[in-house]
Amino acid sequence: MLLIFLVSFFNLNSVALSERSFAATLNPAGLAFSKGFELSYYGDQDNYNLSLLTGSSGFSWDKASNAYSLAQGFKLNENLYVGMGIKYSKDLGYGYYGGLLLRPIEFLSVGATYNKSKDYRFGIAIKPYKDYIKAYIDLFKGESNPIIEGGVAVQPFSGISLFAKSVSHGKPSFGFEFSLGNLLFSSRRAGNKNAYGVILSTNSYPTLLKMPKVYIIRLKGQYDEMRAEGGFISKKKMSFFDLVVALDSLSRDNTVKGVFFILDNVSFSINQVEELRNVISRLRENGIKVYAYSEGYFLGSYLLARACNKVFLNPSGDIFIPGLGTVSAYPKKALEKLGIKPEFQRIGEYKSAAEPFIMDTMSAYNREQIMAYLNTIYEYAKEAVPEIDSIFEYALINAEDADKKNYVDSLIFETDIESLIKKEFGKRVQILRGLRPSSQPVRTFWAEPMARIAYVVADGSIVTGESGDSPMPFIGGRSLGSSTIEKTFARLEREKRIKAVILRVNSPGGSALASDIMWNAIKRVSRKKPVIVTMGSVAASGGYYISSAGTKILASKTTLTGSIGVLNGKFVLTGLFNKLGINLYSVKIGKYALSFSSYEELGPEGEEIMNREIEWAYRKFLSRIHDGRGLEPDSVDKIGRGRIWSGKDAKRIGIVDENGGILEAIKLSRELSKCKTAKVIYYPTRKPFLPFANFIPSVSILDILMEGPAYIDFTKPLIVR
Repeated sequence: MLLIFLVSFFNLNSVALSERSFAATLNPAGLAFSKGFELSYYGDQDNYNLSLLTGSSGFSWDKASNAYSLAQGFKLNENLYVGMGIKYSKDLGYGYYGGLLLRPIEFLSVGATYNKSKDYRFGIAIKPYKDYIKAYIDLFKGESNPIIEGGVAVQPFSGISLFAKSVSHGKPSFGFEFSLGNLLFSSRRAGNKNAYGVILSTNSYPTLLKMPKVYIIRLKGQYDEMRAEGGFISKKKMSFFDLVVALDSLSRDNTVKGVFFILDNVSFSINQVEELRNVISRLRENGIKVYAYSEGYFLGSYLLARACNKVFLNPSGDIFIPGLGTVSAYPKKALEKLGIKPEFQRIGEYKSAAEPFIMDTMSAYNREQIMAYLNTIYEYAKEAVPEIDSIFEYALINAEDADKKNYVDSLIFETDIESLIKKEFGKRVQILRGLRPSSQPVRTFWAEPMARIAYVVADGSIVTGESGDSPMPFIGGRSLGSSTIEKTFARLEREKRIKAVILRVNSPGGSALASDIMWNAIKRVSRKKPVIVTMGSVAASGGYYISSAGTKILASKTTLTGSIGVLNGKFVLTGLFNKLGINLYSVKIGKYALSFSSYEELGPEGEEIMNREIEWAYRKFLSRIHDGRGLEPDSVDKIGRGRIWSGKDAKRIGIVDENGGILEAIKLSRELSKCKTAKVIYYPTRKPFLPFANFIPSVSILDILMEGPAYIDFTKPLIVR
């Protein structure tokens, strides 16, 4: 009882206002939404309390009672939190305590606590005008009668608070708090006694004296569309969505004056480069200076750097950008020598996935579509870097020549970055490294918005069943399962708080059956609430199939999409078995029992069956686009035929609505749902791959109709470094 009373006495707080480091003592439910690291002290020389916060866990020690507390907070839903803790003191031994915090609306908070000694505390707090005024009243158990405590705080300026409180049968107290951001001071007087408090936090409290911030952000490796949860031996990896949203949040922080990117062997798809360049433009439009440094630039990293105010290169580095190109291997003759016979049927002369197996040379149609896509990337690069042709001519440019030709602004070492920042922004600048939650402001809002926008990631080759990752890359890779998407969208359809859905599609296609199941699930939702599709690096074939069910489709200019066509095929291995000396003996019932296997050729009648099947699948593809996009099947057929399109050209021909990415999709979803403050919720969390059957060909012909083997460069994102 004494422990709770001390904290309440020295700090304007109640079980309804419990947050951050002192939540471990007063109401552990307030730890649930805490982040970062914080150390605090409140009291005087006789009675004081020390508290430590690390994430949603808290520890405290009270001198007067010599009691130790360890607590953890948990989030039950967006506005309901609980916490539990254990306490130990020499006199009373071990005990437990728990708390609850309910914040249904922004200006109302209700809290309650209970412990092993049957001590209780109940409180209600209000915030009638933002954070400028707070008031509370608490009821808790006394030695004989319940005790009532009330208080009010007024914040005339950001970071400066004046407060007063009174306890029944006690003297009123008055005080003030003053924040320097990461350091907060408090002083209070009750009767003839003074108390003081200090908080040191990695998170920043609101302050009138706002120190300018510059972020040093290292971008390294790949940033996948799917979130990867950390494990025992791996750290949680930031997804591309997380990266874009975190960088965009800096543009709304008026204390951020600069961002310095260290591009460390980063590998983005060309679509991701385009989206990040747009984020950098938003930062610069808000008055934030942006810089880039690298030990060596490739096309992607250089395009990113050129979006910044200044470009820096290591004195021993270089720029290596020889041009744009792709290679497709055609193994038809090699297969013939091995005795392997490919049998493929397709609709669409541009549907090229099977082409290397049935042709010796690249067709004019395939060359045309690849060149058109490369030209889009070239035009984009030319717009971003007007002298790109000269860079292509030099191919490999050492640091000194790059500096002389003004391809970079200066040559520096990474160790020079901090001194350069201080020279540019002054010595009093606060330098923050990374985009960690600990470097973000302290949460000041109470209730999270009730309206939600779901951000759903559809990433991988389309299969029936559940989504997953293969632990062995040669088996497959990432799969996008129809059951996973169907269940996700069924939940979103039922959830009334979900006002819109953003569907991020990053898929080269796959099973026609699975694509249609997903299309139906997505369409059911889009009939009731907006579904905004934002295409990633590639949304082709089945990837476009499922996208067409959305309300609106956004694609970056460099997104690879289209490939509206159908493909089916197999390899006949009897010749290979003969060369290896393997005799095959078949026993069957039914004329076509083995016709669709690798042990027997289709024959003319089998080919007729398969051609009839893929024609039916193609007509269904066209009808789904008609139902989703309102485009007539004949007009879709003219721009379809299996041809890939860049996002830029896709907008021109009408198969996407606008050029844009994640941020544009968030903005549009809020506009169409009329929920400007809706919170964006990420779906789903990636799970370890278990069902190997996802990568075993299904018996159903539909499971192999949409795409052949992913051997060609353009069925995968074009990665640029």
